[in-house]
Amino acid sequence: MMECWAESLGGCSNKISREHIFSEGVHFSDQITVQGLPWCSDKPVSVGLSSLTRKILCTRHNSELSVADAAATSAIKAVEDAITLHKFRERYRPTQWTRKDFRINGYELESWFLKTLVNITFKSEKLIGKLAKAPGIPPKEIVEIAFQRRRFDPPAGLYTIPAVGESSVLDGRIRVTVMTQTSPVTLGAVFLFAGLRFFLYINDDFRPGPENFRLHNDPIISRTPFLYRFRQIKFPVHGRMSHTITIRW
Repeated sequence: MMECWAESLGGCSNKISREHIFSEGVHFSDQITVQGLPWCSDKPVSVGLSSLTRKILCTRHNSELSVADAAATSAIKAVEDAITLHKFRERYRPTQWTRKDFRINGYELESWFLKTLVNITFKSEKLIGKLAKAPGIPPKEIVEIAFQRRRFDPPAGLYTIPAVGESSVLDGRIRVTVMTQTSPVTLGAVFLFAGLRFFLYINDDFRPGPENFRLHNDPIISRTPFLYRFRQIKFPVHGRMSHTITIRW
């Protein structure tokens, strides 16, 4: 019986580790909200982070994913530092700021979102992407992308859903809505992450947008254009550019 979801890569160690579904270090509260799984298909359910561990990866493959974990932690810190700087500079009179650029590795962050989606859906009743041959078992192509041995082909990959005019708040919330269709296939997931909205799309049938989320309970998602592999967030202060977050692809 398969226990490590990365078994298709080969080289599994003989010990299964207890994996945190959401990496330690990427959250600031003790709860997470999940929707789209059999036990929370109709409405979001909040559960304690300490309870969200599963024996789903061997120790070797779990260790290899540390790069993705570090990227997610680094991304949260970049957002946190950018918002802190913005609030600090807003308190002072306009001046010629020393422009700062906080950088995030896009492919590594994309890998973390995919790893997390697989952690959630492993051994579920849904196919993990259209290439899956059995419910709840990620196809090798998906596993290779999670381990950065290959990349998504557009339009699959990570989308940012910007909330124009809404202030980002780093409040520790992590919220995930797993998206499926009428056939039992997982399409991806919407993530609220560090106060920002992302959609990870794991198929390549169409370019997703708000028209695909009319019934989503977040009105911003249902009316905001999706930006594929978004590259930069700008932070003006008093009408002058102060700093940026750059996502490198």
